[in-house]
Amino acid sequence: MAAEAVSTVATNPNYADVTFYLSIAAALVSLAILTVGYIQMKIASVKVRLDLYSKRFNVYLSALSYHQAVWGKGNGDFYSNQTEFIKCYRESRFLFEKKDGIYDALTKIKNCGGIIGVNHELEEDGRTLSGSNVDVHHERCVEARQNMTKELSKLEEQMAEYIDFKVVSGWTFF
Repeated sequence: MAAEAVSTVATNPNYADVTFYLSIAAALVSLAILTVGYIQMKIASVKVRLDLYSKRFNVYLSALSYHQAVWGKGNGDFYSNQTEFIKCYRESRFLFEKKDGIYDALTKIKNCGGIIGVNHELEEDGRTLSGSNVDVHHERCVEARQNMTKELSKLEEQMAEYIDFKVVSGWTFF
């Protein structure tokens, strides 16, 4: 009985045409699914690059804000900028390659900020240093501010390839 049904379907030209058209339709659907999958893969790749760009640029912005706070300029107070910078500093270890020296430059900026932070704490508490400590501490703060400015300039050069938006390419269809 089954053999008879198969031979009837195989000999009937209407059934053969339907099978042929269904095969073509299945191939077209498969091709469409493959194209959509490929496009989704490309979009996901670009999104990852854009997310990385955003995180890397935030590291730079936090360093810049911290530098401005050290000089008494910019938005926010010294401590909120310091907290944000430390968070981005820790994050930067995973965002940049070690050979680029970005983490090391950020470490130097953090250390300079620490020296200046002691001065902020003394001023806020109303405490003062006495004797020769005043001159030594003042010199250290001035030197730390100057070093921080130099390190920020160095950081900008090191981060240029990471935050230059011109190198973030989109995707093409094929």
